[in-house]
Amino acid sequence: MSISMKLVSIILFTLLIFLVTFVTHAQDGDESIIVEVKYWSPQGDTTSGKAIYVNQYNYQLGFTVCDSAGKPMNYYTPKDLGGFVYVTGDEKIEFNSLDNPVDMGRLFLRVVYRGRFVLYQFLEVNYSAATLTFQTSYYLWNGKWLDPPITQKFEKEALLYHFSDCPELEYKIKTGEYGLSKIRNIITEFEGCQLTDTYEFFYE
Repeated sequence: MSISMKLVSIILFTLLIFLVTFVTHAQDGDESIIVEVKYWSPQGDTTSGKAIYVNQYNYQLGFTVCDSAGKPMNYYTPKDLGGFVYVTGDEKIEFNSLDNPVDMGRLFLRVVYRGRFVLYQFLEVNYSAATLTFQTSYYLWNGKWLDPPITQKFEKEALLYHFSDCPELEYKIKTGEYGLSKIRNIITEFEGCQLTDTYEFFYE
């Protein structure tokens, strides 16, 4: 086979891989729909409109504002905005524009919980999977990013590091009753535990 034929074969093979990947993402990802979105500038000026929704992974990188017919108008990145919020079903979902704690540049990170800590979620494509799946990491903000992040690989160690001040939570995490999938329960119970400890100390 000549060099030119080999080059053509490589190009065709690369295109095939790209098409297969694209189709897999389109089939396994969320269906493209139009959602009502409210977004704000870094200075806090708020605008309402419609946006094209594919999945939350894509929303981390930016989103497209469109007209009522779904025709794209403007694309906004995390450098353009302070954040945005939209509603899907009964769930209100908020993203904030932040410098990613693992040095991946500025991203929209989803707000999972806002209290004494703000819990943010980051989705990463799991490239080792045959179909489109995501790996989840969580980050805690308390005026600064708290280390370590809560990742699938080190979830127990990270959860114990952040939440072992609450004996009940420490027990649930150590025994495996609470893990990454229970992060909402963990952080809400942690806040309740901290408040209880404060009041008990106050009345001693």
